[in-house]
Amino acid sequence: MSSHIKSVEQLVQEGKWSVKRTFPAGSLTNRYILQIGKEGDTNDYFVKTFAHTMACEGQASREILKNELAVQLYLQRRGENSLYKGTAEFLDMFGIIFEDMVSWRDGTTLLEVVMSKDEQKNMENTFKEIDLRKDGNGKDLVRDQKVLLKKLAYFVQYQNIKFEETLSYVRCVGEQLEQYHNMKSESEGKEGIIHMDITLENILRWKDESSEFKNVAGINDFGIARMKGVDIRNLFNGAEVSVKGGSGSYYGTLHGPMNLVFSPLDVKEYTTAEPSFDTYQLTNVLSLLLTGRMMEYWRYEVVGDYDEGYRKKDTNLKKDLIGQIKKGRSDQAITGKVAEQLADILRKGTAGKNERYQTAQEMVEELGKLNVQYVGAEIKDEKPRLEIPDFIRNYVLKDPPVQRVFGDVYDRGVQKLQALREVGE
Repeated sequence: MSSHIKSVEQLVQEGKWSVKRTFPAGSLTNRYILQIGKEGDTNDYFVKTFAHTMACEGQASREILKNELAVQLYLQRRGENSLYKGTAEFLDMFGIIFEDMVSWRDGTTLLEVVMSKDEQKNMENTFKEIDLRKDGNGKDLVRDQKVLLKKLAYFVQYQNIKFEETLSYVRCVGEQLEQYHNMKSESEGKEGIIHMDITLENILRWKDESSEFKNVAGINDFGIARMKGVDIRNLFNGAEVSVKGGSGSYYGTLHGPMNLVFSPLDVKEYTTAEPSFDTYQLTNVLSLLLTGRMMEYWRYEVVGDYDEGYRKKDTNLKKDLIGQIKKGRSDQAITGKVAEQLADILRKGTAGKNERYQTAQEMVEELGKLNVQYVGAEIKDEKPRLEIPDFIRNYVLKDPPVQRVFGDVYDRGVQKLQALREVGE
């Protein structure tokens, strides 16, 4: 453990902390921004503690936090970038300390961009109303009906994010998922991480001037992550957790805690944790950012009192998606061809269990085939007689929006430009 992590934990133990911001309670955890440090020298940190209840959710909450800690320590031991900074006890509750990305890089979650606080509250109230809804015979709706209704009700102000930013964020998350899915550790017997909770709320976005795309996104919250290829009922740390009844988006199932609102409707077909679970959720995120609705909304037409649904014919689905993707946008990059390609990606990403994207890389590659170009950072040339080559100024989307790749491309471009300058002299 580094001295920096120790210092944060020691400061908490010494009582040198205060609550700066309290977030609405999550389904299974409480969340805060704390100022930790000595007077005049404090830093902000994001802290998660378990939900302090004596019911079964309280026990599940403890297991969720322990699972989050197991994943973070696993990433840390492997030398991966992690926001994890340590653990401590806050108000008699175990808590995990993370670097506060929001304060540090002026970042936000994607949810905050496309849904105001009032809209988030309205959505929560809608979900509560659905939980209380009765069918035509006065009986409570079954879980699957409630899940579908929540999927149909979910909507966001997708125009708040520019088209090119949307694709950058999804590409970033897709690449990270591919990395997590393929992590292996023979010494620990672990074969990869399946996140299981890819939602707008769990994707952070921020500006990064060192990245050619400028708009970067990262995944957080590994509380319900599983190990790839292992019994889906067991969390990453091997614990088997039951959430009876659940709250918010989480439900007690034979599969353990999971966010069913973003998950596949055919979740019961999964016996082990597989990458296609995450790719389905990421496709729903892409659908929200492109159309304002989840893919289930476009795949189903509502009948009567939302008790039943039937699938649209696939040809009509594609037509609807193309129209919605282009609706209300002035982005010149969204040609009819691009909209058609995106509609195909959305359809495949939420197809049947064996037909959807089986790896995140498949989805990333499909996004890379879009005929969309972005203007990269301009290189200031003191000698204007030399025009900046297109391969430096413009980058096609198929190039991954990560610095490790762009760095090499950019360096080679600068070297060639320098050579041209020397010839010109």
